[in-house]
Amino acid sequence: MSLDRKDLRCYFSPEVHAALLALADVDRMEPAKLVEQVLEQYVVDRVHAAMVIAQRVDVAGLARIRPVSPGSAWMDPVEPGKARAEGRK
Repeated sequence: MSLDRKDLRCYFSPEVHAALLALADVDRMEPAKLVEQVLEQYVVDRVHAAMVIAQRVDVAGLARIRPVSPGSAWMDPVEPGKARAEGRK
């Protein structure tokens, strides 16, 4: 049993809409189907990229680095109960 497909509404400028209609016509498909295919591929590609980045960051040891405070430079984490290195607060 598959999950129900979700509906999404989006708006285009008249120029983009005209181009979409032309592209869909050339590809011999409904405009909505063309938009569905393009958006689905975009989402799959972006999720894949995020997973690759997360894996590379983890391998490089960067996943354990935390910011000191919002907007500050990144620095090494401090284990609970241990003091920071000299010069750091």
